[in-house]
Amino acid sequence: MPQPNLKGCCWGLTNLTGLSAPVGARSARHRMRPGVLPGKVSGISVTAHVRDPRNSRRRCVVSGKMPGMEKQESPAAAVSAFQELGSELASAGVVMGKMFGASSLMLDKKALACLNGDKVVFKLGKDTAEHARALAIPGAVLFDPSGMNRPFKDWVEVPYGSHTEWPAFAEAALRFVAGG
Repeated sequence: MPQPNLKGCCWGLTNLTGLSAPVGARSARHRMRPGVLPGKVSGISVTAHVRDPRNSRRRCVVSGKMPGMEKQESPAAAVSAFQELGSELASAGVVMGKMFGASSLMLDKKALACLNGDKVVFKLGKDTAEHARALAIPGAVLFDPSGMNRPFKDWVEVPYGSHTEWPAFAEAALRFVAGG
């Protein structure tokens, strides 16, 4: 049996699997039996239901990995360019941190950018000019960490091929996250 590396409750798994509550039932949660989950998700299974000792609620022990959630290795050039971004923004209070298991730039514990393989993901705000400009770059897409066609609408992945644009997007992300 695989080691559990994703723990959660059936509550969140109902959306992932496409299951819905039977007619007359309050919800589909805790209707899943141990075994491989049906529906859209493959590679995930419910291994057991347990009682949470803190509040006596039923919880699922889930094994497997979400599709698309594998960590992408970053080439040295992308890492170097990303670290340079961090040092340029350090005077504004930006520090290096972690988001989705990847290196990220944080302002007051809020992420404004993260390195994802050879791309940097910037939080630009979906209705901003910078967001539209970033999406116009060849290879740039909305960030979809789950790989299930449910992108984060404020976040844009900009490829390394456009790394000369990264500082401008980092400044825009800083303004967006700072609220100005």
